[in-house]
Amino acid sequence: MMFTPAANAIRARHRLHNLRRTLVAGAAISVAISFAPPVHGQLGSHWTSTSFTKKIHLDDESGLQTFNWTSQKSVCTPACADYSYDSATDTETFRLLDDRTNRSEIRLQNEYSFGIRQFEGYVTFFSPLNDESLFQIFGSTDGATLCMMRGYSASGGKIRVVGGIGDLLTNTYGIERRINVIHNQDKYVQFYVDGIFKGEFAENEEVDNYWKYGNYGTVATDTVPAVVKWRAVRTFRDGLPPGAVPPPAGSYEAEDATRSGPLVSATQAGFYGTGFVDFVNATGESVSWNVNTQTAGLYDLKFRYALQSGNRPMEVRVNGQLVSPSFDFAPTGNWTTWQYATLQSQQLLAGTNSIQITTAGSSGPNIDHLMLGTLPNFYGDYNQNGAVDTADYLLWQKTKGSLLPRGTGADGNADGVVDDDDYRFWRARFGNIVSLPAAGASQSNSVPEPSCAALIVTFAVGAMFLRMDRRSCACRVRIRRQFGSH
Repeated sequence: MMFTPAANAIRARHRLHNLRRTLVAGAAISVAISFAPPVHGQLGSHWTSTSFTKKIHLDDESGLQTFNWTSQKSVCTPACADYSYDSATDTETFRLLDDRTNRSEIRLQNEYSFGIRQFEGYVTFFSPLNDESLFQIFGSTDGATLCMMRGYSASGGKIRVVGGIGDLLTNTYGIERRINVIHNQDKYVQFYVDGIFKGEFAENEEVDNYWKYGNYGTVATDTVPAVVKWRAVRTFRDGLPPGAVPPPAGSYEAEDATRSGPLVSATQAGFYGTGFVDFVNATGESVSWNVNTQTAGLYDLKFRYALQSGNRPMEVRVNGQLVSPSFDFAPTGNWTTWQYATLQSQQLLAGTNSIQITTAGSSGPNIDHLMLGTLPNFYGDYNQNGAVDTADYLLWQKTKGSLLPRGTGADGNADGVVDDDDYRFWRARFGNIVSLPAAGASQSNSVPEPSCAALIVTFAVGAMFLRMDRRSCACRVRIRRQFGSH
């Protein structure tokens, strides 16, 4: 279609107008994005959001008063302590106004006795507040609380964790700070400020815990009004701390094992699960796993660990028996470099087995988890010629009743003696071709049972071999009877 010059001019003006509208709209969006407040989420990964009933705790001349949650509450006349909530900004304000009170707090009804939890919120406190609790994990065998995060007037407004870490931050009067607390119960507590890790302490209290946040502590004339604001408080559970990776299938995490002495930590990146075991003393500290196997046999014990420098050998026990008095953990070069140390060919029973590592003269490495690798004794290839055949049967028959190092020779089920169970182990794998492992390696793929045709052919070959070997007729009869009796 052809257009006149006038029409073309009109179309050009429309295009220019539309372009201006687009640029103005884009600029508005850009401004809106530039001034939008940053959006934060919980630290780490795989967390589940939780919600709990809130109770308001206020203190007056009569002592602690507990109220169902409401957006406004005060005690005393005139008010000596109050609480308020602003839904527009999702901000809770806690005030202590004179020395008739010492408390304005939210008590979360989030009692827990196991697992990992996270608290998150944005806190601001103001001069002249001094020595007031801003957050606490309640419950301890030594006093009422496991720890308190408190605000002080020193150093321009200081945040300090009492009962664990110490100073977190200074010069923070009137400045909003993002606080994250991760509690892996009976293992450790971590504190973060504005997303930055500030410290961790170990705990093994074995009591129920719950949380309080707000404003709690004795006030004096020169420290009131004591005002604390918490914004956007959120809680989470069952996640992974920063630096952690979800556990691989089949792993037995060290932090969930039975410990005698060592601590659980999450301060080095690259570990699986919710933490790793950190040994403290050079002698007598142990980690014990209960592992389950469907069948008895030989298994590799694979310990994932990190060790910055030096060798740190440890004792290894399987079902109470010392199998290695000095199993070596070589340096990995860095505390965040993780690798496996493998103790090969250990006999495990069908069902539950105990595996324990113990320090014996030097502190151990950081232990992440234990995994099992199966070693099926070359799948019945007792003479290790690459096939499960009659020659392996002959080796079994020749050494039947012998006591051997577990898993060697014809000891197919690795119980230390050549017996009828080893014959059944061989027969179930008869006719298979085996890919022999390299020295120190293990086989882990399952092998199908042989067909009847393969058994018949190989038995015939075995009979021919026996005749060529000039065995006596009686011997052949005995072997045929042996075949027929199992």
